[in-house]
Amino acid sequence: MIKMKTVLSIGLKVMGIVLLTMSFLLFSLNIFGLFHSMKDPGTYQQKTGFPNDRTIDAKEVYRIVNSDMRDTKKYVRDVTVAVSKAILHYWEDDKMDQYHMRIPLCENYVFYIINKRGWLDSQGKYEICNPRRALERGIGVCTQSSMILVSLLNSKGITSKAIALKEHIFVTALVDKEKDEWWILDPDWGVVLEGDIEEVSKNFDLYKEGYEELIDSFSVSKASKTASLDTLKDIYQNLNYCDPKEFNMKLYMENNCRLERGAYLVKWLFPVLLLLSGLVLCFVSKKHV
Repeated sequence: MIKMKTVLSIGLKVMGIVLLTMSFLLFSLNIFGLFHSMKDPGTYQQKTGFPNDRTIDAKEVYRIVNSDMRDTKKYVRDVTVAVSKAILHYWEDDKMDQYHMRIPLCENYVFYIINKRGWLDSQGKYEICNPRRALERGIGVCTQSSMILVSLLNSKGITSKAIALKEHIFVTALVDKEKDEWWILDPDWGVVLEGDIEEVSKNFDLYKEGYEELIDSFSVSKASKTASLDTLKDIYQNLNYCDPKEFNMKLYMENNCRLERGAYLVKWLFPVLLLLSGLVLCFVSKKHV
């Protein structure tokens, strides 16, 4: 009987020590992650063809976000351009881990496991919901940029939503409540079209100036520039919306936000539970001595 109690006591103590060790390792990983930025210096040097690719950081974006909002139209233009300048237009597999398209282990081990299993994306890449984290990482294409802009504008009381077409995703925002005036904001390109979707679709040539100016600065042939503008014209004129059953942008953002909030809660809650369980087992083991 005494031997059985001794064996049980040792077993409980070992299990308690194992849980305490796991808790310590996870807490250490989380604390290290607090001081490890997802911003890679290479995102400021990477050349993609977009002349406005990453030239400012998250701090500068938030300076603009927190600036004077009395002129709503100027404000949404400034924030749209800022988001465009803070996000490197890049989503290729070759630098997936270098640019943290796949959430690193030290940032969130829950996400890391989910991505490794391919539950979110077959390659493990993830578009971040939290605008501050997304801007810190500073990489993505139209979906990521639109998610950031919608979050920033809505947080400031400016009604906005992302519009998902099969070829492109952009944002539409209410810039004048009294006149019910909506504009198209393209944070991927850093372009603002001063009209709503229907107006731009019917008269794209009247709104294309912003895209033309940007495309003219591309280091490509004239034929390529013309092709790029023609592609954009086709996108806006046809308005080939995504089938909600295949891709629902609003639902996509909501799901990502819920998942993120849960993952960032669990990454701290789990080691706390391990710590408490370890302490309980160690305490109980003494009772069986």
